[in-house]
Amino acid sequence: MKSLILLLLLCIGFTTNAQNALFAKTVDSINDIIEMNPLTYYIPTNQYSAFVKKVSVTEYGIVSFTDSITDDVKSSNFNKVELKSDCCVRKNSRTLDLLTIKKWDINFPNAYLKNDNGDTIARIIGLKELDMKSLKMQFMTLQNLCIAYTEKRQKDEILARKEMDKERYNCPDPKLDAKKRAAAEEAKKRF
Repeated sequence: MKSLILLLLLCIGFTTNAQNALFAKTVDSINDIIEMNPLTYYIPTNQYSAFVKKVSVTEYGIVSFTDSITDDVKSSNFNKVELKSDCCVRKNSRTLDLLTIKKWDINFPNAYLKNDNGDTIARIIGLKELDMKSLKMQFMTLQNLCIAYTEKRQKDEILARKEMDKERYNCPDPKLDAKKRAAAEEAKKRF
């Protein structure tokens, strides 16, 4: 039984590593597309908009956008103190949940990301037409990988709970242990 469980965990580990390689390769492809199109602009409906420098993605499908913020503005006047620009917001504060995207509506130069209800979640502009289509394909691949990961994670949690429950039911009853201890104490007192 233990060898079967070990074999199962080993197989899961190999598939996870293979999936992680494809996951990382897909994220790198998205970042390459963004790097080739420096005017990529992400416009979410409920967050601020900015140019995108790169993205990072969790295995649960949360995309974080790194903004392409310009360097601080500096003056060349030596009589005044140089102030840093405070007009820009934090870099990784915009996110997108890949699992909420149900449709890509590409009307070049805009790509509208829509949810189940057909509401626009976000908009992406500033890409060449072919790059926009390949960005869509990469995001869809990433979305499928994230869905597979979350489903596998849920199945693993269910299996782990079943194993824990099985082990829990195999444990001796603590009340019986107390009775055995009491009987042992009585036996010691007799001798």
